[in-house]
Amino acid sequence: HRLERIAGPGAAVIWRMARKAAWPVQFGTCGLRAHAKLFTSGVPDDAPGMEKYGDRPMFAVHYDQSANRVRITVQGHFTPDDVQRLSDAVTAAVAQAKQHGDDFDVLVESPAFPVQAQDVAALLAGIMERGMPLTTGRAAVVVGSHLSLMQARRTLLHPRLQAFLSPDEAQAWLAGSNPDMPMPLGT
Repeated sequence: HRLERIAGPGAAVIWRMARKAAWPVQFGTCGLRAHAKLFTSGVPDDAPGMEKYGDRPMFAVHYDQSANRVRITVQGHFTPDDVQRLSDAVTAAVAQAKQHGDDFDVLVESPAFPVQAQDVAALLAGIMERGMPLTTGRAAVVVGSHLSLMQARRTLLHPRLQAFLSPDEAQAWLAGSNPDMPMPLGT
């Protein structure tokens, strides 16, 4: 269980695969790297904008001007206070993005973000509800488990937002290369 708290859902399975195949494995509070593949967000603990709770990073938010994208990385169990700090960081990044236009995309990387309590999930959905009208771009949420995917699809309802298990599919959808990809449930 400690391994999953540190490296995200499914980390124990990856650890066993890596040990069996004799892959080199590295751990950090933001991920597990095995055989040169990163199995969580890949954001280093000392990344700019990485909010910490004690010694654990909880989120990082920044505007990537070259990609015209607000990037959000989250992990761990949030409290309502954590959601407020995240909301403040997202508001600042969106204000920076809007200086360059209204067509920016949003990428949320949350493979080490477990299913949240209902009150927290509702507050997180509120960030999306307030933020999506501020852009004409798309939003993609990458999650780490089928259960998290179900929660995202149940709570994050917007026609320009989609949740994914695969970072590659999320990137392709943001790039518009797969416009036929199904929209979230409930739209």
